[in-house]
Amino acid sequence: MPNNKKILVVCSNYYPENTGVAPICTELCESLSQKGLDVTVLTTFPNYPKREIPPEYKRKFFQRENVNGVKIIRTWMLVSKSQKAFVRIVMFVSFMKTCLLGALFSGSADVVLCISSPLPLGFSGWLISKFKRARFVFNVQDLFVEVAKSTKIIKNRFLLNLASKVENFIYRQAKIITVICGSFKENIVSKGIPENKIIVIPNWVDTDLIKPMNKNNNFRKEFNWGNKFVYMHAGNIGLVMGLEVIIESANITAENKNIHYVFLGEGLKKPDLMKMVDKYKLSNVEFIPIRPRSEMPLFLTAADAHFVAMGRDMNYSLPSKLSGIMSAGKPVIGISDNQTDMFKIIKEANCGVCVQPGDAEKLGQEINKMAYNLTVCETYGKNGRVYAEKFFSRKELIQKYYSILINL
Repeated sequence: MPNNKKILVVCSNYYPENTGVAPICTELCESLSQKGLDVTVLTTFPNYPKREIPPEYKRKFFQRENVNGVKIIRTWMLVSKSQKAFVRIVMFVSFMKTCLLGALFSGSADVVLCISSPLPLGFSGWLISKFKRARFVFNVQDLFVEVAKSTKIIKNRFLLNLASKVENFIYRQAKIITVICGSFKENIVSKGIPENKIIVIPNWVDTDLIKPMNKNNNFRKEFNWGNKFVYMHAGNIGLVMGLEVIIESANITAENKNIHYVFLGEGLKKPDLMKMVDKYKLSNVEFIPIRPRSEMPLFLTAADAHFVAMGRDMNYSLPSKLSGIMSAGKPVIGISDNQTDMFKIIKEANCGVCVQPGDAEKLGQEINKMAYNLTVCETYGKNGRVYAEKFFSRKELIQKYYSILINL
């Protein structure tokens, strides 16, 4: 098959967004373009994680761009900061509809690759593939229905049943399903989907860009952290991550002036966490607005250790930032149930510790332990780096996508 194959990627998050799945989508599309494929992205206007559209994109229904060799078509989506499930569903459905109109202007395609979530977007991706007579590939970043059930984001039984039917339909229509971890594959197979069309491809990290460096870099100096032991949560400050436990632990360890907590990023939970900090009158917690993705090598290595929180009953997800922390050679403090893929990776790699969601006392103990055992921290960091190089290499994992797409 010639390398000028036309790939249409349908996704709800893309450049210039720099948290969540947007960097993965962007890096995949730009890398495929560099390999000679003709790549078009059908997406919406940037709004995540603040759920705010930047001024340069406001009041627009349709826009074309070309960034780093990738053609981008953006269509309108309702954007709201509301936490209500119904409003979020309406948001997803609005883009699901407008992207169908955008597809009319995207040209022909050999393959339509749809990157979830949200789940309904997969239905749009399938419709577009039928219209263009293209092969349909579905990438699963979250098990939407399982997450909705476990977190009770959606409580209505009718909506859950409908979502389950839509999910199963999309799985059956896809020629290939790519998933980010083994438990996702097991879950999909348990729903009657043939195992041979499900391929595990983890979310990657650029191990050449994100690598161990001296922590006393310009980022650390900018915020005057000095010799403090800095614990960082970098990325989306989301609603269902259970991040309150970190503030509770900061309160427990407040007497230890050597320990400092940093939240770097934005998200709907940020105002609540800031109120908790004010309530406890904490001086050991710092909030830093979202920074350019180009600074990631600096802020990942400027911290001494990183939190990766999933919240209670979030067994059907794998935070993409885990691989970046490991690649930077930093210890991980995972906050998740024992059944998660993240828990299994941290234990298998021996790159940190895991604490049950909501257990502030235990988390405080592990925080104190790590801050006073630099030898163990160094070992965790080295182990994580080795694991990242072996399993999360961007070059090798993107090559897997490339091979799938040109061989369909």
